Amino acid sequence: LFCDFLPLEPSVSAHQRPTDPVCVQTATRGAVRNPSVTSKVMTSKAIVMTSSPIKGDDVTQILDSAITQWTLEVIGALRFDRTSGLNDYSIAAILRYGNFSNIATCRKEKTEEVFVLKCIKKKHYNSEERELKALKCLKSLDPDKNNIVRFFECFEFKDCICLAFEKLDINLQEFMIRRNCRPLRVSEVRAIAHQMLVALKALTQIRITHANIKPESILLVDHLAKPFKVKLTDFGAAAETKKLSEVVIPLTYGYSAPEMFWDSPLDSSVDIWGLGCTLAYIFLGQNLYPTDCEYNYVRSVVNLTRQQGRRLNTQTALVII
Repeated sequence: LFCDFLPLEPSVSAHQRPTDPVCVQTATRGAVRNPSVTSKVMTSKAIVMTSSPIKGDDVTQILDSAITQWTLEVIGALRFDRTSGLNDYSIAAILRYGNFSNIATCRKEKTEEVFVLKCIKKKHYNSEERELKALKCLKSLDPDKNNIVRFFECFEFKDCICLAFEKLDINLQEFMIRRNCRPLRVSEVRAIAHQMLVALKALTQIRITHANIKPESILLVDHLAKPFKVKLTDFGAAAETKKLSEVVIPLTYGYSAPEMFWDSPLDSSVDIWGLGCTLAYIFLGQNLYPTDCEYNYVRSVVNLTRQQGRRLNTQTALVII
């Protein structure tokens, strides 16, 4: 089915998923007419530092000092009883670090509780405030029944806002890279599609739109114990559906709906587009649309629209005859 919707004149290099953490072009909605708004950010990739937990200041011998200082101070502040210190935690890995936030896996030694901590610097928090509002709305949903990441709490420490989530497995992009982009079976794609449609239905019930669904936004729960059990994560771009056209949304070439590039009115259908492109990716083993730049992506969408339009016109003519 997906083969019928391949765009005309595809670029092989543009359709391949990257296998290394490289710089990719990203933009925000409304930046189409102003290319200078486009910026480069590093793609996320898990960086496992050691096979055994690291205690306290020992991490400074492994991580970059600037990143370490900020990350350790924040992680050391994560204490549900508000009395623990840094030495009560074992830091397993830094999952991602960037200009706006750091993400780490931690374990509380007293309870052996494992979670993921997202630490956002307050000076960048205006762009992340929507995420917290969306996560608070998600508290009314059953995260396991609706296949959505479990959010525990939010708290402040020094110059940071900290969000605590359940620990999940790798995302679909990393999963595909590990299997050399070998396509999934139809039954496996169907299982993932069903779970994500359940998640999107739950979001419509609380009038929230994710707005940035892509392979990196869907995580496996535990692929060894629960094969192809997935959850929707990364609500940094989420917003109330009725206000979707009024907020700034990060654009992902190859996955964001076309109307997001054209400053058209938006609704929850943008999530269906992103999910469809993601399902096509895991089914085909390559991107359905180019992801290298805005021009190639929009050009591919326009070509596809023309192709399908000609096909529909031909079918209509045959019916009339």
